[in-house]
Amino acid sequence: MFLHVEISTHCNFTCFYCAGREMKQRYMSLDDFVNILDKLPTGNHVVCLQGEGEPTIHPDFWAMAELLQLRKHTPYTITNGSCIDAERIAATFPRIAVSLDTLDPIEADRIGRKNLPKVLRNIDRLLEHMGPRRVIIASVDYGQPLDELKAYVQSKGITEHMVQPLQVKDHYRKNYENVPAPVENYTYQCRYLEQDLQRTYDLDGHVYPCCYIKNPAGFISIDNLRATMQRRELPECCRGCREILADTKQAYLICSATPTRPTISFIVPVKSRIAQLKRSLPTLVEQPNCEVIIVDFDCPQGSGEWAAHAFPNTHVIKVRNAPMLNLAQARNVGARHASAQWFCFLDVDAVLPHDFSQSIVPRLISGTFSLFSTDTPGLVICDRDDFNLVGGYDETFEGWGCEDNDLVARLQFAGRQGRLLPETQYSLLEHDDSARTQHYSIDDKWLSLRINGMYFQIKTDIARSLGIVSLPANDLRQIYMEVKRVILGALTTTAEIRINLPLQVGFRQPPGWLLKREWIYRFEPNMNFQAVPSGSQ
Repeated sequence: MFLHVEISTHCNFTCFYCAGREMKQRYMSLDDFVNILDKLPTGNHVVCLQGEGEPTIHPDFWAMAELLQLRKHTPYTITNGSCIDAERIAATFPRIAVSLDTLDPIEADRIGRKNLPKVLRNIDRLLEHMGPRRVIIASVDYGQPLDELKAYVQSKGITEHMVQPLQVKDHYRKNYENVPAPVENYTYQCRYLEQDLQRTYDLDGHVYPCCYIKNPAGFISIDNLRATMQRRELPECCRGCREILADTKQAYLICSATPTRPTISFIVPVKSRIAQLKRSLPTLVEQPNCEVIIVDFDCPQGSGEWAAHAFPNTHVIKVRNAPMLNLAQARNVGARHASAQWFCFLDVDAVLPHDFSQSIVPRLISGTFSLFSTDTPGLVICDRDDFNLVGGYDETFEGWGCEDNDLVARLQFAGRQGRLLPETQYSLLEHDDSARTQHYSIDDKWLSLRINGMYFQIKTDIARSLGIVSLPANDLRQIYMEVKRVILGALTTTAEIRINLPLQVGFRQPPGWLLKREWIYRFEPNMNFQAVPSGSQ
């Protein structure tokens, strides 16, 4: 579990975007902090000592951090970097984040981030004692140039740089000059309300979702907020919040690139199923000279946050405001952030042996791709150039099934040879079908397969007929929507779909005549099908 504990509203900076300036200036008492820890479930939890104030100037900061160590929890904090005992931090905190918005001292003073030279010296001391993989840089993007800052982070070898846009919620926006109100197109999906493995505590030890710890006005209960969102109604105090705005749906980098280029990039999409991730991820991070990319596709269980803290060397990509899973999109997002020449796409239930990469590297031959088995085309290794050549995964697919078969078919059509890996190279964790379909609009996997399978068959036939790898995206979308419309309208009867081929044909047309070509695809009940009796193997 990840716990955000707001321990202070006192700060020695005056950042213009900080909501803490309006809050009563005080510290959380050590007794209240102990009370929070006493009520936690058993287990090792990541506890972030944070606040609208600067946590390191809290008089009990070190007592709190050492208490977390004593109770076998993982301490974490985000600091403005002005009051750092680097040696003590290194001995107590596995990782630490430092806020840094600019490298210009004049700009830093203007926005309220004081004494920039001292902060930069303290970052150097942290790097000296902790190394670049344990130090995180956190920036607020308020419209300032960021290229110089990004170059600075890279030059220091720091592998994680979190960039967060301004919060445009009404309560915050009144503190900013010339920041317009956002377009109010809401998803009514708030990760802080859906988060099972994250808690946020205010100064008095009360649990609130997200920014309510800054302003509890209008807050009734978490259950009430969830119910309101489910009715697609907007709580007034959430108006303008970037977390539920549709136009803020984007992937943002939590962890950045590795210093040296790896041989294989493991790309694993996650939408819930954190229990399986906790079993499969350790087998990936132990592979030498490889990188692991977790694509947290708006996971309600906070899989990305867990992975980033449990295994700091993983690269976590967060896709926000995406209530429905699009597996093809998730895999493409991971591929865009991968740095290896070979991409290995895995499902979260895939467990690899400890010597997987060492045994696989000799099999990675240009012009080929590797399948783990013919039954699991979602587990595939391919060259990044070949992946880009065929356009990656087809994001037209919705729901469960066939987006992996489609990638394999296009690789083969592009002349790449598929090879099977030895069966000993992986195992799959058991789970029921509900885990596969719980985040799809169609939760019947066989109905989803009828739609996706027919679409896959049609686009494959057309590609082969025309001698191309794939049709344009708009044409594919039209075909998919027609397939979906027809099949959903004929759930128990024959579904017939007519596809018009392009007008161009291989011979000169007679004057005044056109040759039109039409294919007919028909899904019909199998009268010879016999269901397997219940309990049969």
